[in-house]
Amino acid sequence: MEENKHSIVQTEEGPRNEHVTRGRITGGFRNICLAGIAVALPLVVLSIALVVLIRAKQVPPNRPSTLFTVPSQDDPSVFFVNISAPTFLTIASWSSSVAQAVTGLAIMLVSFPVARTIKKSSLTHRNHELPTPFQLSLILGFLQGGGFGAIWSWMKYQFGWQGRREKITGPLKSSILVTLAVLFLG
Repeated sequence: MEENKHSIVQTEEGPRNEHVTRGRITGGFRNICLAGIAVALPLVVLSIALVVLIRAKQVPPNRPSTLFTVPSQDDPSVFFVNISAPTFLTIASWSSSVAQAVTGLAIMLVSFPVARTIKKSSLTHRNHELPTPFQLSLILGFLQGGGFGAIWSWMKYQFGWQGRREKITGPLKSSILVTLAVLFLG
């Protein structure tokens, strides 16, 4: 077998992509792991940095002898810290920036199970589990990070479609749920 620079393997049957073996697409596990790490690691690092900063800058509550005491001073769940407002806002800004940056990777993670479900349904001839062409266009809209535009298209399909509408399939449900979670939690 010869291999050229395009990852195509020459076999007796002709050229074949080396990432496809016996009907299975390989390399997906590595991509899922890398995307999962890319989603989780920055947020975990920023959270740990924030906890370490709060613990390092923690100060004991003052017990002033004036009449104006803070009622939360006796609450054991309250932390008093000596952190400047710009430092705290900078860390909060980094966290929100990182959260925005990793949403595309989070949406990409759902594309693998969606593709696997569609492929299994297609190979086992369970046509009733396959999305319609319009539902497939909605799935692609969700998976390419369509955001509110994709949600609006789905809502028009779900609630404003005139005539016969097919049942929503599993891959479309997964795409909708992940997009909603990313939009409202991210």
